[in-house]
Amino acid sequence: MRPSKCPRSRALRCHNFLYEAKNFIRDLLQVVNHLYGTTFGEASEFSRAKKGSQSLLEFAEKTFGADDGKTKMLKEAVPSIEELIAMRNAVEHPEGLSGKLVIANFADCIHPGGQAQPRLPN
Repeated sequence: MRPSKCPRSRALRCHNFLYEAKNFIRDLLQVVNHLYGTTFGEASEFSRAKKGSQSLLEFAEKTFGADDGKTKMLKEAVPSIEELIAMRNAVEHPEGLSGKLVIANFADCIHPGGQAQPRLPN
């Protein structure tokens, strides 16, 4: 495992953020469950269905239609939601399918023109 380029406290804050983000997604699914009688439980069900079930996105498309504003909003959120879930899964299961989470410090990557140029770990 590559060492984090951030001090331990920053890495811990990143891990906490990812944990809370995943909890927020679960809470959002609980709101949908309450309003529409669905049974979503895992954050991943936002965009990926459990076997024999449907995802929140599939539910929205069937319930509201593909052109509905709610469905469009959920579709737009999918890449960000999936990235948060993958990063949190990498923290929870470092040898799993999501790989390992590497946290790099961007503070020393600012160039004179003000543009951030992140350096990826070797």
